[in-house]
Amino acid sequence: FFLMLALAACSGKLFTYKGTTARPENRIPLRETVPHEGVWETRDLSISCEHSLVGSELEIAGVVEFAQYLRTGYNSLRKFSMAVSFLDADGIVLDTRPILTQADRPWILLKEVSFKTRLDLPATTAAIAFSYRGQAGDAGGGGGSKDRYGEGVSWDFWQGP
Repeated sequence: FFLMLALAACSGKLFTYKGTTARPENRIPLRETVPHEGVWETRDLSISCEHSLVGSELEIAGVVEFAQYLRTGYNSLRKFSMAVSFLDADGIVLDTRPILTQADRPWILLKEVSFKTRLDLPATTAAIAFSYRGQAGDAGGGGGSKDRYGEGVSWDFWQGP
């Protein structure tokens, strides 16, 4: 059993959003007309973005701004990744693709992060939803708090579609 679990985890199929239902408040409908602008907010961040359909592709660009509690409580962004999930009309995740990754680059100051990409759409896509995972940290210098590895204190934050 444990070997099967390990193989499934290594294949990346165990930890995917595909087939799950996105929460209604996270669904952003796609419109086939002019570019659509909007802001999506969570406790951790806000995403101001513009998206448009170009044939069978989604063109999306925006800015991620981290919440005040992250900017004032920590001085760095140790890791951050964000993805967009493509949803059918019932909110079921068809596929998820990364749109922004800043991993294992410690001491990046918590500031706005911009993104711009163009992605192929699955055939029955009716909406999108964002997801993210990140870690904010304190450099720990000057006698500040340290974690068990001797580094400054960190805070993990995440949101699914």
